Amino acid sequence: MQAIDLAKIQPLDVLLITNKGWESTAINLGQTVSRGKLVEFSHAAMFITPTVIVESSDAGVVFERFVNKTRGDDSMKYLNQEWLSKHQRTTRLNSRLFIDKGDSAVRIFGGLPDAKEIRVIRHRFFERIDRRKLEIRRDNFLKSLSGMYLLAYPSYAQLLGTSHFPKPIIDAMEKIASGFFGSVLNPGPYCSQLICQVFAANGIDVGTGTHESTSPADLAASNQFDEVDCVSSVSDADAAAFVASDIEKLLEFDPTPVMSPLLADAPAIVDRAIHYERTGSADLENIIFRVPEIGKLELKQLEDWCLDVSDIFWRWYREAPTCLSTCVEETQKRTARMESSIVRGLMKPCSNVFECKSKAFGLSRVEQNIEHLKQKWIDDYIRATRAFSDHVAS
Repeated sequence: MQAIDLAKIQPLDVLLITNKGWESTAINLGQTVSRGKLVEFSHAAMFITPTVIVESSDAGVVFERFVNKTRGDDSMKYLNQEWLSKHQRTTRLNSRLFIDKGDSAVRIFGGLPDAKEIRVIRHRFFERIDRRKLEIRRDNFLKSLSGMYLLAYPSYAQLLGTSHFPKPIIDAMEKIASGFFGSVLNPGPYCSQLICQVFAANGIDVGTGTHESTSPADLAASNQFDEVDCVSSVSDADAAAFVASDIEKLLEFDPTPVMSPLLADAPAIVDRAIHYERTGSADLENIIFRVPEIGKLELKQLEDWCLDVSDIFWRWYREAPTCLSTCVEETQKRTARMESSIVRGLMKPCSNVFECKSKAFGLSRVEQNIEHLKQKWIDDYIRATRAFSDHVAS
């Protein structure tokens, strides 16, 4: 399994992937033929935090996280599985989250079992700013996503714009593809186009061509990015043995629930019906995607979670290797036992920093913030429900 050392990831790093499925093989083959050189990557995504990425995939523009289950396996069991299996927007990321408790440090890995090749690249602009400023940039990038979040994956015909085939051939293939796949409600950008648009919205050049013509291979070849040394191969047996249930509990926030992409289509269906009733036309060119309230709420929740949970957790993790010398409780214990040479000889760093109960250094603040956010989101939901009820009543 290809796995990423998540401690080496910083917000706004770009993830390039080639999966084992036929779609990746077909994309890479088409790109290789049109460009006349071998293409390695068929998909691109961007890290928001070390455990959360944003991508445009079959499910549309959504956030995914590293978690120990195949998304969609049992979370939709109450729905009609045959219908869901045919729906464009139900395929979600298959990932793993595990730790390796080595002799020197505890390392946290995110695994992608379906990936054949992975690369993480970092824009050179972000190599020159400190982490606090980077987190502010991350918040600006999240705001840039507000108009694209939950948009559907575009027609596959649009991917032909990234090839180097002659335009007449592309036009002909677009007509065939459109007739075969049909129209898409709320079409958004494809994977690498999403990356380009978000970077451009923040005034950062990715060093490729137009957004519509940029492929994951173009991002990989761009001179604006450098590779991050964070990918390694881990056996499935080791990944299963190192499941990090304690860490997963702290980072269990689900930024895009599985039903959200489906619910996002509802406003478009209503708009289509109203448009048809008014004009008698099924032409959707003049219909503008309305970000559903659920999308606005989820973006705000992710912003809160990044600030109050993820950023604090990873800040703590980076400082954890030095915790023994700075831990107030441990210093008091050592002072009291200093007279004993036997105790001094037995003193070692914490065997598992994630189980540290120190109020001065442990994860208690993260745990408290998680509970605070859960209550805050419940209160927000209740207020929104009451406001909607009052609106209906009036």
